Amino acid sequence: MSFDGNGGCSITDTINIGGASISRSSSSCTYAVDPDGQGSLTVQFPGDPGPTPLALVLVNNVEFRFIRKDLGVASGVASRQKKG
Repeated sequence: MSFDGNGGCSITDTINIGGASISRSSSSCTYAVDPDGQGSLTVQFPGDPGPTPLALVLVNNVEFRFIRKDLGVASGVASRQKKG
């Protein structure tokens, strides 16, 4: 996941469908974070029928926890990585 600081993002992920791993990169991605650290992210992957909506919350300004907001099942934690 990469965030530009202005509401744009890009995501590359790997999913497992029926035992087959598929890597994919987002075709569009936007996010917003409120002053209280709660936010949302919407990502579209090529071939998906619609965008994937996520709710997120920042934790100590170094990670965020997220959960999918539609009928799909996904949740997780993303931690800031240092460059180099």
